[in-house]
Amino acid sequence: SSGINAEWPLRPGDTITDTDVVVLCGPQNSGKSTLCRYLLNKILSRSKYHTLAYLDTDLGQAEFTPSGMVSLSVVSRPVLSLPYVTTSRFVPSLLSRDSTMCTVSEARCLGAPSPMECMKEYMEALVQLYSRSRELNMPLVVNCCGWTKGFGVALHADLLRLVKPSHVINLVTNTRKDLPDISELLVTPGIDNDTGQKGDSHLPLVANIPGRASLSKVGFQLRAMTMLNYFAKLLDTADNNKLAYPYKISFDDIKIHIGEDDLSGMFVPAVMNCSVVGLLGDPNDKIRSEVVQGMHVCGGSEYVHGVPCLGYGIIRAIDIKEKVFYLNTTLKEDQLDLVKIFKHTKLAVPFSRCGSAFPVPYVSNLAATEILGIGSRTNRSNLKRKYQSVAQ
Repeated sequence: SSGINAEWPLRPGDTITDTDVVVLCGPQNSGKSTLCRYLLNKILSRSKYHTLAYLDTDLGQAEFTPSGMVSLSVVSRPVLSLPYVTTSRFVPSLLSRDSTMCTVSEARCLGAPSPMECMKEYMEALVQLYSRSRELNMPLVVNCCGWTKGFGVALHADLLRLVKPSHVINLVTNTRKDLPDISELLVTPGIDNDTGQKGDSHLPLVANIPGRASLSKVGFQLRAMTMLNYFAKLLDTADNNKLAYPYKISFDDIKIHIGEDDLSGMFVPAVMNCSVVGLLGDPNDKIRSEVVQGMHVCGGSEYVHGVPCLGYGIIRAIDIKEKVFYLNTTLKEDQLDLVKIFKHTKLAVPFSRCGSAFPVPYVSNLAATEILGIGSRTNRSNLKRKYQSVAQ
């Protein structure tokens, strides 16, 4: 059972117009993704519109892209499969404009499963995608992230003031993770302590819908399945699920970006090796860089947050002597020609038991270990500290 109540007080599928913006918000694991799929299908089937714009702001559990991206999609067909299956429909507009596809997406890579460490870049990316959505002249559905406490409230406030929704559907779990009242949220200071224009009387139609407090699968499990599905084409099922042969890319043909300005140049190869990277296309090729150990390294995150993301790849190895990257990616060779930047991410490499179909330098057999790449440490709140055990 999806847990959706047929007696919703808000039924935008019956009254939606091309200027309407419907925002869905609520805590993590409250059922937002299920509700979004239901709402998209309902609007497509019950209104005069055969296409919808869908702005996905959830970095951790996106609908049409792998984790770590925010995206704008044009939905023209019912969404019937689970999110970790629909990632195969991710077709960035730089690669294809085929109107027969279910979605044509434009994405920005933040490289993290949560906006916690990139709030400014996150909002700047959403400003760009929202501006693009208004050029499409079609209804817009916005799926918010599940971070609803602390600075997450400020991000929701900024997002609501940005998109000026006509309808807000707020999932309520009756727990401390619920968002404040929407009318209060609209005047809550954002991440820059901004409360918007004074005298702005815009008030959306709000429906508070009961949500679920928990799901059978937690966020990191869903993210893992999404990434596995996205990279599944790289596995050679006829050869014990080994990774396919990689592309060999010269240092001179690509720029790399690591969101750490104070990182010593000597550590750049170690950070990039065996990591998931966003494949960014820079149409104007104006991103500045400096040469570090033969690699063209971009500056801080402010330089690349607005560059379209074409997908993900895995840097399988780096050969310093030959000055080449070995890259596994689902992109085809002609599509890879559009990639100008490798953006380092904090996402885990999804294959923990995959061998290699080719000899590579600096890589040993990692079949018995989990490949986490270079990322931030994860805090697990379910692990008891020593003093907690003593106190009990």
